[in-house]
Amino acid sequence: KIKINGHTSNEGSIRYNNQLSYNRANAVYQFLKSYGIINQMEVFGYGSSQQIYNQNDEQNNPKNRRVEINLIDGFLNVDIFFFSENHLKKILFILDKLTTK
Repeated sequence: KIKINGHTSNEGSIRYNNQLSYNRANAVYQFLKSYGIINQMEVFGYGSSQQIYNQNDEQNNPKNRRVEINLIDGFLNVDIFFFSENHLKKILFILDKLTTK
């Protein structure tokens, strides 16, 4: 099972950020699907509710704009954070190995 979580910085309204984070996660879902990753996937958008960097620091706001991929398989729970499409492409091989049985 793969859980894809979208996040945003705290810039913008709550409604806008919730939709943006869902769209961000859904784009990753579509990307993985296009590469043949077809395991059960769930998409979530958390907006700015789960910041990992100081919310008041303009330098770190871009780092909160992220997608997390959680691989959940029995006792295995692997979290993968990425900040760009290049990072995502680099983990496709790992995802394929972890999700192919």
